[in-house]
Amino acid sequence: MSFIRLARILSFGWQGFRRNGWLSFIAIINVALTLLMISIALVTSITLNEQRKEVEEELDLTIFLKESAQEEDILATTSRLQERGDVKEVIYANKERALADYKELNQGDEELLAISDEIGGSLARYIRVKPKQAGNLEEINNFVLEKYAPIIDETSYSATRESISGFINASNFIIRVSIVFSGVLTLISIVVVLNVIRLAIFSRREEIQIMRVVGASNELIRLPFVVEGLFFGMLAALFALLMFWLGAWWLKSQIPLYFPTSEANPLMLFRQYFSQLFWSNILLGIILSTFISYVAVRRYLKL
Repeated sequence: MSFIRLARILSFGWQGFRRNGWLSFIAIINVALTLLMISIALVTSITLNEQRKEVEEELDLTIFLKESAQEEDILATTSRLQERGDVKEVIYANKERALADYKELNQGDEELLAISDEIGGSLARYIRVKPKQAGNLEEINNFVLEKYAPIIDETSYSATRESISGFINASNFIIRVSIVFSGVLTLISIVVVLNVIRLAIFSRREEIQIMRVVGASNELIRLPFVVEGLFFGMLAALFALLMFWLGAWWLKSQIPLYFPTSEANPLMLFRQYFSQLFWSNILLGIILSTFISYVAVRRYLKL
């Protein structure tokens, strides 16, 4: 394609875009809302997945031992657990270590620290097992209860399972809702942009007929409308980024009012993921709008 032909197509596309200013604005708003929802879903998914990884890295299985358990049996159990391929680390805490951990955990609470010497002898010994993956916890717990039940008082698995499953279920629900809203807005955008292009075609039907009579190729007729879609996508992407930034700026001022202890900073998230948001919005906006334009014009030319 020659430079002159390309310039002509771009010029025709820009003229069509300006000619249908109000319809173009509606199309841009709809695509921008779709891209905004997709951006929110993307950032939410990335943030929740990172938080899930952090939570999973902190997960462990605490095995509380009976008072009657012999030291050699405990050490044998610890050695066997260290040999498992799904275990990252095993820590055995005797009564002295358990007391030291108790003091560290309650550091700053003078009342609890004051009774530490009194309860030191009654603190249970325990084995803390850190799995390589959170999914290994259940298998390790079942193995321990099956093989070493005589020396075990209880394990922390049930409490750990409830907390992690609650977090995972909540994060999965939020991600699913974001995806559903993104899908609905995408369908709405497809319908709106499709109708905008159809109206543009209808308003220029005589012009298109004249171009066909004088021998213009389908490509020359089709591409200006695709260029209009390109403008829709690019402007919608920039508008979506602007709305995201304004929303993040507003949320930053509102969060301390309702959640004083929260350290959440939406503006920091925007800056952190700006590159991903920028390119994903630009690419999705261009692909969505140009594809819809191409389909609409192709269908018209076939008819």
